[in-house]
Amino acid sequence: MVSEMKLNTYMLQVACLLGACAVTLQAQSVVKVYCDITVKDTTIRMVRNSVPIQLGWGNYSACAVGTFKNRTILGNREYGAEGNAIISGRQGRYDVTVNIDGCRMENPKGTLVSLREDSMTLRGAITNGHIRIKGYADQYQKGKNLLTVCGNTEKRAAYTYGNPLPATKASAQ
Repeated sequence: MVSEMKLNTYMLQVACLLGACAVTLQAQSVVKVYCDITVKDTTIRMVRNSVPIQLGWGNYSACAVGTFKNRTILGNREYGAEGNAIISGRQGRYDVTVNIDGCRMENPKGTLVSLREDSMTLRGAITNGHIRIKGYADQYQKGKNLLTVCGNTEKRAAYTYGNPLPATKASAQ
């Protein structure tokens, strides 16, 4: 078991296969939902140009499902070109599903979703969450966004619903 480490995306995929838990991640493209992937018990610290959940840079993500359980995402500064989105579709034609159960997302300068092209579809749900962000989206809102957050489709900057992850020492700072 891995208790805590900083991983690139390849290492994360290997760690998930090995049953890693309580992993702390710090990278630009942290989890790529280019194919079906399940990630549990992770903390992501957003760094410059960070994308905690990347949907794709091409047409290869069609019908991929990203399943996340007990996810903490923290950040508190500007991040350059990507627009600070936690879930981002950058380029391509695809229909991706993202399901997150149990999360704490805190980034006062970040957004939740960015879809840059009309050919993108985001499906899925965020449940049992505590989310505090600058806003739901920024200028990159093309495509079809069917994501439900904490039981509704309303797009806003704050949500608390169900049994979210408790605040950590790092999120309280």
